[in-house]
Amino acid sequence: MRELSLKLSSNSDVIDSLEEFSFKQNSTGYILSVVGDLSTVVIQCPGKSEPSKINGHLEVITLSGIVKPNHSHLHLSFSDGDCKVWGGHLNRGTIVFKALDILVGFIDNPGKNNIQQSTNQTKSTTRLKVYALNGCPWSKRAIRLLKTLDIEYDLIIIGNDEQFENLRSISNSNTFPQIFIDDKFVGGYDSILSIKNYF
Repeated sequence: MRELSLKLSSNSDVIDSLEEFSFKQNSTGYILSVVGDLSTVVIQCPGKSEPSKINGHLEVITLSGIVKPNHSHLHLSFSDGDCKVWGGHLNRGTIVFKALDILVGFIDNPGKNNIQQSTNQTKSTTRLKVYALNGCPWSKRAIRLLKTLDIEYDLIIIGNDEQFENLRSISNSNTFPQIFIDDKFVGGYDSILSIKNYF
């Protein structure tokens, strides 16, 4: 396991920052430790149909769960100014007040040698697949846009030349991201807005 520290500054969205961190590491991360404060928390409380939003100077007590480039499952507990403790499933819109230091453990998967293996390992029925490159600004924008559109997708990060050549033999494209629907290549970043019609 690789243990890496993520330091978030004021106004950072916790989930967006963690998923981008996971994307850069091309790996699934596990939250090991956290220290810091929040100005806004959005959590799903047990038995509630809608998320709760709490504002103020909020101290983080615990954060646990897993984070992937396109998905997180995180639970947060925190206290308010009266030391009242809250907790629940962490949602987007949770914002750092002054600073948040998170220690994340990443477990690399050396078995992903080619595109077919990567796709099979997801064992997903998701119709949309996004093939991306680490550090590619258009790949990052595509992921952000898909989250905004609330479209479910699988993210496969191309990590070596063999994967790239395998993908290029299918798509006949050298640019990223590469978007597939029902395993058919539909284009790159510019095609994302048009794929809303498929869902």
